[in-house]
Amino acid sequence: MANTTAQPPKKSSGTTTKTNNQSEKIAALEAQIKMLTDLLMAQQTAQATAPAAQPAAGKRFEEVTVVHMVERAEGLRTHIELSHMTIDFRKFGEERTLSLMDFEELVGKYRSFFERGILAVGDGEVDVAKRYGIKVTTEYPINRDLVKKLGTMSMTELEELYTKLGEGHRKFILEQWRRKCLQNNPNFKDIRKLEVLNRLSDGAMESVILDMRTQSEKEKIDEAKAARK
Repeated sequence: MANTTAQPPKKSSGTTTKTNNQSEKIAALEAQIKMLTDLLMAQQTAQATAPAAQPAAGKRFEEVTVVHMVERAEGLRTHIELSHMTIDFRKFGEERTLSLMDFEELVGKYRSFFERGILAVGDGEVDVAKRYGIKVTTEYPINRDLVKKLGTMSMTELEELYTKLGEGHRKFILEQWRRKCLQNNPNFKDIRKLEVLNRLSDGAMESVILDMRTQSEKEKIDEAKAARK
């Protein structure tokens, strides 16, 4: 009797080709995934080691320097009340550094101080000034050095300066002159300069001039009395 052992069915060539195609697709996908993974890791490494990007100059700011551009008479101050603080400016050139939030509140509540030249922002913050429609210190014709030499100016220089100033700074000049006269500073107790300021200010220095003339007459009388003794 003939041997009739069963043989496994042969795979068709079509099945073999289909399997090979699937393997190739899987291999291609795995290679693509690996390439994308390597690229992502390279980007993450580059971002981690790169220096932090700096904001463009003048585009962002967190703090603002505010400068006091006047000086009150003895005992007087420029008083400011904000939600988070109270500020009292007393000296010319006095500075405060405020957060952006506090600065915006200051401009909102006390814009007239900036418009009258009582306050300004620091000269390095031009972009801030433009954004809020105010001035930096260098836009005013008065500064620390000018204040220091105020008493030694000629009458012509004094008149030229006064006519260039706004209301706030004119008041500051007059107050400064009165204070120095009370302190008997000889550079300020100049009757000719006082008369110039009195004319330019429509009589604001009249009382100072009267006091000086009264004092001068008193001294003459005292000298005459002393001479007769």
